[in-house]
Amino acid sequence: IPVKPEQEIKTCVGVDVGIKKLATLSNGDLIVNPRFDQQSERRLKIRQKRLSRKKKGSKNKKKAVNRVARIHQKIRRQRQDYQWKVAKRIAESADLIVFEDLNIKGMKSRCQPKWDDEKQRYLQNNQSAKSQLNKAISDASWYSLKLKTKYQASKLGNRVAEMNPRKTSQECSQCGYVSPNNRDGEKFVCESCGHHEDADINAGIVIGNRAIKQLNLSSTKLLVVSQKV
Repeated sequence: IPVKPEQEIKTCVGVDVGIKKLATLSNGDLIVNPRFDQQSERRLKIRQKRLSRKKKGSKNKKKAVNRVARIHQKIRRQRQDYQWKVAKRIAESADLIVFEDLNIKGMKSRCQPKWDDEKQRYLQNNQSAKSQLNKAISDASWYSLKLKTKYQASKLGNRVAEMNPRKTSQECSQCGYVSPNNRDGEKFVCESCGHHEDADINAGIVIGNRAIKQLNLSSTKLLVVSQKV
């Protein structure tokens, strides 16, 4: 199926990805993140503990390895199945789907060590907390979701674009005012115009507006909450 030319792109939707919500669309569609790793975490720990007790090279060791591998396989299959369904849902939402162009590798990089000359030792850099965030990012698999959405969209002739995510969570979708104080957790309240919205939905609208402006799609209509179909 050929991709729709620019003059045939009538609707656009911005997609903001996250941890608590896997994806939030500018039209108000909220897609939950099941956290499959977290669901199987306890069982996986038990299997890995049993594996560590087995004698190296024994048949019981091989059986324990297979049990651990089956849990990882189940998590992987659950994630793949869910993401294909979500990708189809996003791909059907508009003629143009816009994602954030995130540097996921940079987001998962280790915290830099901090050396204290006075105490002659390294200070805490919150790497242990960062490791939990990295684990959640890996479980969300944003890049994999984007690839699946591109595939599903190509079957419909729809387009998928990527925009610079810089300060999308701080920018007001109504007046364009940018401030870190605009956002407070899940809430977004603009200090300039007083516009209030769910922070993720606001970010999705900003992403969609940037794409329409950058691609010069003046006749394209961004799907927002009040226009949800």
